[in-house]
Amino acid sequence: MIFALCTNDTVLKVEQCDYDFLCANTTAFLNVDGTTAVFSYADSDGDLVTIKTQADVDEAIAYMKDTGLDTLRINVGLPATTTTPASVPATVEVPMPPVFIEVPVVTPSPPVTPPTIHSRRVCDGCNMYPIVGTRYRSTRNPGLDFCPSCVAHTKWQRHAPFEAIDKELVTHDSVTCDGCHMSPLEGVRYKSAVVDDFDLCAACEALGKWAVTHEPFLKITHPRKSVRPDNVHDGVVCDGCNVHPIVGARFKSAVVKNFDLCETCERSGKWNTSHGPLLKIYTRQQAPAALYVAMADDEHVLSQAEFTAQAQQQHGH
Repeated sequence: MIFALCTNDTVLKVEQCDYDFLCANTTAFLNVDGTTAVFSYADSDGDLVTIKTQADVDEAIAYMKDTGLDTLRINVGLPATTTTPASVPATVEVPMPPVFIEVPVVTPSPPVTPPTIHSRRVCDGCNMYPIVGTRYRSTRNPGLDFCPSCVAHTKWQRHAPFEAIDKELVTHDSVTCDGCHMSPLEGVRYKSAVVDDFDLCAACEALGKWAVTHEPFLKITHPRKSVRPDNVHDGVVCDGCNVHPIVGARFKSAVVKNFDLCETCERSGKWNTSHGPLLKIYTRQQAPAALYVAMADDEHVLSQAEFTAQAQQQHGH
């Protein structure tokens, strides 16, 4: 396991060590007095944990083992200091005029902004989890992410250019950008209001490439909690393109046992003659009687006329 000691401009990676060795490495390589330095790291809940003793180091190692981390980013800083303005003794001399002393205005330092924690991202270079600080996403392959240390390494430059992300983005689970194939889609999601199951990320929507054929788009900034749609047919495979599960309308052959098509394959018309008619089943809640066209005997398959008569009898037509 690795400790990544980080200052504002330097990253030093050392093997797992005790507290004294941690301080010694800080003094030797980071130009910071290890005996007075402040060590801290962010846990999986985003809380900053301070390392001051050997017991704290042992706790950090146990945290890495529990979460399966290979590398833990440890921030190295200096202790906060306060300066008290020196008092100026008042001197009064008679008959001298009063003396006016100009007191300098002390401007408070801006508050220290904690580093961004990308709670759902792992560095594809060193496996740092979560990525702390700026996250670098490959524009060639949006599924690859790197921490600040790894993005500077020549080993990963084949994935350049990179997009620097300084804040944690919302994630739309189970949604893929149909432009660049980012999965899951991050940031603002643009969903076509006229084409089923078509989504774009903010970058692809800005290109305007799909404006004529897919607008208007619904802008979705905050995804709802994941709810299993009624039109996901678990355990059903499309016999045309092998997609599974079938999402959306499912077309089940009324004459061929265990034959199903997705909307795209049904629309092609390739199987209409050999396997038609096809029952359109949109939700899992539809009557089970409408789904079964084959009997227990695998060799017994209803003809089109038999199936039509049975369906009319069941539904009272």
